[in-house]
Parts: sequence; C-alpha cells; structure tokens
Amino acid sequence: MDTSETYIKMCRTAFPKDAEEGTCLKTQDQLQEMLGEYPEETALAKNEKFQTNLTAKLASFMDFVQPEYELYLPEYTKHFTSMEQLWLAFVMKEKYNKTWVGNRWVKAT
Repeated sequence: MDTSETYIKMCRTAFPKDAEEGTCLKTQDQLQEMLGEYPEETALAKNEKFQTNLTAKLASFMDFVQPEYELYLPEYTKHFTSMEQLWLAFVMKEKYNKTWVGNRWVKAT
C-alpha cells in the first residue's frame, strides 16, 4: 500500500470524514469498489466486447491512464507514482469529476 505523503494528502482531502477517524488510506480494491457497478449500457458503449462490469471498469481505467491513440502517457496521469494514486484519481474523476492539482482536488473543466 502507498504510504507516501502525496497519497496520504490525496486521501485526506478526498475523504475528510475518514481522515478524522484515521481511516482515510484506501487500498486498490476499496477504490475499485467505490465505483460500484457500471450500468450495462455503459459497458456496451465502451466497446461491445466489454460486456461485464469488471471489463467495462478496466476499459474505462485504461482509457483514463492512456487514452486511445496517444503514444505517451498524458501529463495528468504520468506524475502519479503508485497504482493507488492512479486509482484514486480515476475514482475522483469518474464519481465527482475532480482532478488532483498540486495539493487539492478541483472540479475538472
């Protein structure tokens, strides 16, 4: 599990109530569970071969990390240093339309 200062700050600002209780650090599986079930139409819209919730979620994550047709990682995702940081950034984008900028979450434009 990532215990870096950056990940701790990301989690504390994403989950302030959990931070007060001292339980703000999330594992990858906890982050993935936060996304819940993808509706069937979302899974099919991603690509007809992605017909299960798991594969739809994975396809969405892969598009977030490296969008189709881009040779290199986007500037936004390449500065994360762990899978927990990437998954937290993905959860915040999918659920709240927020991105990590500097040391806080801001509404994506």
